[in-house]
Amino acid sequence: MIEFISKEPEKTKKLGEYIGKNLPPGSIIILSGNLGAGKTLLVSGIVAGLGIKNRVKSPTFNLVHTYPGEKGNVNHFDLYRISASEFFALGMDEYFTDYDINLLEWGEKVAGELKKDYLKITLKNIAEGERKIKIESFGEKFKELMEALKKWS
Repeated sequence: MIEFISKEPEKTKKLGEYIGKNLPPGSIIILSGNLGAGKTLLVSGIVAGLGIKNRVKSPTFNLVHTYPGEKGNVNHFDLYRISASEFFALGMDEYFTDYDINLLEWGEKVAGELKKDYLKITLKNIAEGERKIKIESFGEKFKELMEALKKWS
């Protein structure tokens, strides 16, 4: 587990960019945190780090936005309004390929049922404009990324 304190939104986005540049293909990232904690901001950084220029919006009413990329798609989910059973009943896990990147806001709902390695990023507001970001790896897939993150500042 690694923890960071981000004192400004730009630093949160820069962390996302760094993560995006170092993500292995087929990654699943669970994004957890209260409303306004910076999940979508972090996603915009990850998407930018993957070389995708699209403007990122929260997919709250669509469930998923897909951003096409050169190395595969980035699928950005918002599970706020659905349960884990609905997620799997809708076949949303079929997006989990060996090459696409999947970013799941409120994804802690499905984390216990995932059959693949995943990264969990928890964001928590601790003061005005300041957040604590905790990154945990579940499985071996993210070993190199976690080592790289230890050097990020």
